[in-house]
Amino acid sequence: MMTEFSEGLLAALKSATLTHPGTRPRILIGEDEVVEFRNRVENTPGFRESIVSQAESAAEDESLFSSSREIPYLCQPAVRALAQGAFVAEDEQFAARALEGIEVMFSWPAEEWVARPHRPMRCDHAMLNVASTIGIAMDYCHGFWSQEVVNSISERINEYTVGVFLETWEKQDAHWSSPDYHWNWKIMCCGEMGTAALSCAESIQQM
Repeated sequence: MMTEFSEGLLAALKSATLTHPGTRPRILIGEDEVVEFRNRVENTPGFRESIVSQAESAAEDESLFSSSREIPYLCQPAVRALAQGAFVAEDEQFAARALEGIEVMFSWPAEEWVARPHRPMRCDHAMLNVASTIGIAMDYCHGFWSQEVVNSISERINEYTVGVFLETWEKQDAHWSSPDYHWNWKIMCCGEMGTAALSCAESIQQM
């Protein structure tokens, strides 16, 4: 249900000028926070080891890296774990494996990013959750990848999701895009699209 806060936020957004940082990381942590983050990692017993252990398991995740791989929505946790491992441990091999996983996810056509029970919906929270995961992974791993790779991923996030999200929003032909719908699907779809859009902002002509 809309509240006084959410109505005020929407009104403010209508007149807001959107800009994006020219640096990475930019989503869950800013460039100026990296040093403090690494200090906290070193001073939190067991944290680094836990993240590394999860990344090591993800590197062999059969849902992503086997011949019987799952659709992107179901195998994305492995990409997330690998990217976190790369960032926390400053590990180039985890970053390289995360990139392999992202390419597997992009090997599926965009329609396969939509959860199967939700089809023929053109855009759902599963698709946008995948885009958000890839965008955050790019944020964490950009320092290990070439600019060409970063640009390619950014462009494909845009191509896969931004157009279908905007089309659904304008046509209001999915339940979550209706002005009268105020529950969790809208939060997920809009929030995940926002995260993904910030990650690939350079590729969006009218950000």
